[in-house]
Amino acid sequence: MRATGLPEPTITVCCDNVRIDQGEARRILTRLEDMSVEEAHHALKFRAGTVSAPLARVLEQGISEAARFGIRSEEMVVGSWTVGHGDVVTRLRRMAHGVADWITTRTTRVEMRFRVLTWGNLTAEEAAADPGPKEGR
Repeated sequence: MRATGLPEPTITVCCDNVRIDQGEARRILTRLEDMSVEEAHHALKFRAGTVSAPLARVLEQGISEAARFGIRSEEMVVGSWTVGHGDVVTRLRRMAHGVADWITTRTTRVEMRFRVLTWGNLTAEEAAADPGPKEGR
């Protein structure tokens, strides 16, 4: 790998209200680092110790965002991530005899960055080094 001075192509997805504990999200995302997106998606759905439907939805959001730019999921790897405090959701819960109670749920903010390994038919290094088409005279 050679240094080109240009940033590596990435896709970033952020969700402010993921209903998962911050510690659990960090533990799972640590296991997913540098994994292919397809493998990470399978792990979030089926693999013991990393099953998490809320994080799978964030990953699927990243896959659909990349598809808008013509990038297939096979061309991406889970890169870095951040976990923080999300929105606080407050709602009413109905109880017996016409009584209601307030419920407050804390959510987690999850930001995932996916590295793009190939751009079209070029690798990330080749795409960064390619100056583009030459203009004819």
